[in-house]
Amino acid sequence: MPKDDWRTFTIYNCGTAFNRNNRDELVADLASRTLGEEGDNWIVNAGPGSNPEDNLEHFAKNPETGVYGIQPLTPQARPGTYDPITKKKKNWFKSTSGIWGMATGSGWEDNVKSTIHHIDGLNAKGRLPETINMAGWSRGAVTCHMIANALYKKYNSIKVNIFAIDPVPGLGQWRKHRTKIDSNVKSYAVVYQEDEKRGSFKAVVVKHDKMTRFQIYNMPGGHSTGVQGNKKVYGGNIDMAVLVQDLSEKFLTDHGTQIQKCIGLTDAQSLEHYAKIRENISRYRKDTVGFWGGKVDKHNRKVKAGLGSAFHEFFINEHHDRLFLQKYAALYGYLVAKNPTSMQQKAPDAARDLQRLKLELPITYRVLVNNTVLGNALEPFITPKITTRPRR
Repeated sequence: MPKDDWRTFTIYNCGTAFNRNNRDELVADLASRTLGEEGDNWIVNAGPGSNPEDNLEHFAKNPETGVYGIQPLTPQARPGTYDPITKKKKNWFKSTSGIWGMATGSGWEDNVKSTIHHIDGLNAKGRLPETINMAGWSRGAVTCHMIANALYKKYNSIKVNIFAIDPVPGLGQWRKHRTKIDSNVKSYAVVYQEDEKRGSFKAVVVKHDKMTRFQIYNMPGGHSTGVQGNKKVYGGNIDMAVLVQDLSEKFLTDHGTQIQKCIGLTDAQSLEHYAKIRENISRYRKDTVGFWGGKVDKHNRKVKAGLGSAFHEFFINEHHDRLFLQKYAALYGYLVAKNPTSMQQKAPDAARDLQRLKLELPITYRVLVNNTVLGNALEPFITPKITTRPRR
């Protein structure tokens, strides 16, 4: 990205207890791959209660010499330990902000003040962004709401776009500036993890302006599945994390953020990942347990009925539904038909689509046939009949 290309600015907000150096968390990883100059083109805010993590190192290319070797990672102070404007250390609060930050989100208001102060500095240089993109997870996603509202009060001409992953304010933190966004937010996409059942992890469905483009991606799994599912979560099943990463990258780049090493899934590849999630759905449907709320404080997290798509049990969400419709319209029509007569009329064309599906997307074909009643019923139509000649 050219250094003078300042019109699009990107803000990353890490989740509770995470910061820029937790590269196994999607938001920090996105920030690490964003092109341009930090400060001029993008910033990353540490999550409430995060560890400053001094003296960290990693193997990478030295930005000055271009030589690979052990390079230091920049420490990032826990929000709440420094005044966001003067940068002076706070006193007694410094020793308590870790636990207090995790419990209440303490420090995230400082992130808002620091971010607006940074935008003030860009404005003073004549570089006020035309567009600000944001991505955040958990309280980091809610921080996106808070920053957007602060921008509306001071710089409402800036167009804001937000990709939110499982936005969770926490117990007692449901104030209006965290649960509502204004008309400056032009596009908002959100991933909800349907199987997070800890009461204190209740997700917010943000109230928004009627002109805001609002997109929901319901996904199975617990609170961190979409941002850390490529490690130990659910036996190393990476399909959820891959899809969420791809969706976030496409959202940000479509709105002007420049990110390197994007996954760039095709529609066919996305469909195959969705199919593997559907095949292993029981792994995601386990109850989440933990200190914050436990099982006794469950709530219904589902934004929409079923697995996310109201049309057929096979589809994980409306995105999955839409991708399938675009590639296999006849088969889709058969799957969502409401009465036996309609199904019978659509069966011949659906069978031809199923044959094509078998050749093009073998995982999707396998899961559709083995895991759904209608897919199994249609499969015999494409199985060649074996005929034997009578003996003479």
